[in-house]
Amino acid sequence: MKNKFLLLLLLQLLFSCDTEKTNTEQPITQKHIEKMDIMHMNAIYPPSPQIIPFKRTEISKNLLRKIEQDEPLVVHLFVPLWFGDATKAIADGENLSANLYWGAGYGIKYRFKKLRDWKLIYEHKTYDMPLLERVVFMKTFKNNTKVYFVADAYSGREMYSCMFDFLSSLAGNISDTLELENDTIPIYSNADLIGFNGHNGFLDTQIEYIKNTDNKQKDAVMLGCLTHIYVDYLNYANSYPLVVTTDFFAPEAYVIEAVINSWAVLNSEEQIKKDVSEAYAKFQKIDKDVSFNMFHYGWEYF
Repeated sequence: MKNKFLLLLLLQLLFSCDTEKTNTEQPITQKHIEKMDIMHMNAIYPPSPQIIPFKRTEISKNLLRKIEQDEPLVVHLFVPLWFGDATKAIADGENLSANLYWGAGYGIKYRFKKLRDWKLIYEHKTYDMPLLERVVFMKTFKNNTKVYFVADAYSGREMYSCMFDFLSSLAGNISDTLELENDTIPIYSNADLIGFNGHNGFLDTQIEYIKNTDNKQKDAVMLGCLTHIYVDYLNYANSYPLVVTTDFFAPEAYVIEAVINSWAVLNSEEQIKKDVSEAYAKFQKIDKDVSFNMFHYGWEYF
């Protein structure tokens, strides 16, 4: 990626990812978002593989086939808990009930439990590293599509493990099912949409590229600061960047909510971007055009 290292150098001159807002019933405002300490820019990155662009045609065909055959769609989201000042509950990377990205007002679990159209069908606390809790929500859309939303909370101290599992799932290296009383849910590599939501660990964690092994293209979302820089990781894993970000960004639950709501009814990439940006503008109270330019899809940057 010809612009990657230039962008990384630029990042060293900026602030990022140390959110300090404590009113958890309000969305994180843009001015509080992702302030990076230059000292965190310590990752040594492996050489970038060449990006081989591909279109999302086969992914879309597979989603349509599953819907026509009344098969549920599955979203699997990897959430590293915010890890900062442990004296503040929202920044305690092992506090499930209060963490900014999980149990706080716009955290993944808290918000989806409050949404009337999503039903919590499973929750399990492991209290074990690196995965602390898994929850599963279910929703049936107007086109009769049933979607299972699986969200995994990782300890904030386990960023590498969370990123590794995310990339390995995209690459087809982790296949499993979750057996519930009335449902068997395909997870990890078996999911249809695989996402990462939280502090952009690529900024300060050395992680290897993970090559695809199942020859299956998948939709991917990366919701954190400036994730568009790292789509080469998705490409190497044979996954399509359905939603990535081009700016500093608050990875709050209404964003993945908007992604799923638009994706599940088979909207185009452009329409998904529009729907997501409108949701972000609404909660952040920012201009819609500004918000629209904060999101991206595909390979056009490179």
